[in-house]
Amino acid sequence: MHLSLLLMLALPYLDKTSCSPLLERAPDLDTSGFQLPTISNSLGGSAICVSGLVALNVSTNVNTELDLPMDVSQTQAVDLVLGLNTANSTLATSVSKNSPDVVDQTFNIGAQLCYPVSQQNQTTIQFLTHGIAFSKTYWDFALPNNSYIETAAKAGRATFSYDRLGIGNSSHPDPVQVVQSGIQVVIAEQLVRLLRQGRLAHRKFSHVIGVGHSYGSLITTSVAASSPATFDAVVATGFSTNRTGGNQFTSALNLQPANLFAPRRFQNLPSSYLVPSTKYGIQYSFFRAPNFEQSVLNKSFDTVETTTLGETFTRSAFATKAANFAGPVLIANGGRDLDFCDGDCSYPNDISAATLKTFFPNANNRSSTSYNLPDSGHGMNLAMNAPLAFDKIQEFISSLEF
Repeated sequence: MHLSLLLMLALPYLDKTSCSPLLERAPDLDTSGFQLPTISNSLGGSAICVSGLVALNVSTNVNTELDLPMDVSQTQAVDLVLGLNTANSTLATSVSKNSPDVVDQTFNIGAQLCYPVSQQNQTTIQFLTHGIAFSKTYWDFALPNNSYIETAAKAGRATFSYDRLGIGNSSHPDPVQVVQSGIQVVIAEQLVRLLRQGRLAHRKFSHVIGVGHSYGSLITTSVAASSPATFDAVVATGFSTNRTGGNQFTSALNLQPANLFAPRRFQNLPSSYLVPSTKYGIQYSFFRAPNFEQSVLNKSFDTVETTTLGETFTRSAFATKAANFAGPVLIANGGRDLDFCDGDCSYPNDISAATLKTFFPNANNRSSTSYNLPDSGHGMNLAMNAPLAFDKIQEFISSLEF
């Protein structure tokens, strides 16, 4: 084994929640473009992954200058979120200044590039963007059922997952003026560009499939709207036109300053970094009994991640439709999703099918489709029957004509 690889293996794995034994014969994977690279398996061992930090210089004026404090008390945090979700609220408009907020900084993005163990010559990659309360580990969460990356690897496919700005191993800048919805879209576009240009692991991916969950699906859809050529196909999960359950979802999370909730994990963060604060609030928002394992709920709470006031107040920055995207699209939801289906994705009609037509009116009609995972809540990857959805997504990808 090369000395360089030995040195990499000696480094502590960055994402300790996904630490698994290395393969006995780990291939000498190219780690170009990753700082502090490590090599590990996915939880079930079907994928071999390069993990590390990807440096991005982001210069953009998509953010909005917000008249909000970076440090808030618990009372202020709760009142701001409550005010934002009140009927006929104008709070988001009232705190938004007219001028854009220019950001010109270099950020480190925690990322992971995974290949099937025996097939590293991939030209198509799935670009995975997680949602609120989770990090990139959402895609490789728990065995035996809850690993999307495992399913993709077994199907012979590569994946790229990353921690959104302000999450996990990624940089944690100003949570009001910097970590907003608009900049998350810009970062996703830049990461895909690196993958297409071969600047990560010296491998050019000619086809990129955007796969998102919830807030990550809003990012994925917005990328498809602003830059239609970025993705060859889109898979949006935990996502629809129906937000009538959104206030219940947000209230159940009971967001509070992360540095008060878990000081050992978040003690150095400004208090406008917020985190869901109760285990059963997470159950209410993401799970539906009896279709989950208690251990998965426990892990969801133990590894819960932050959102920011900046993200919370700038959701209007997301695109309402990707009218110019003409590629194939799959909309997949938990059939009992609270946030995006008010608990029933089939009432009064198939909400996922309607979402496909509304958000992607010019999607490829022959390949595009929708799917509802029975008895699953918003966290579709966390359900006991999640493999049904994973297989459906891989079947959709198999149907694409690349």
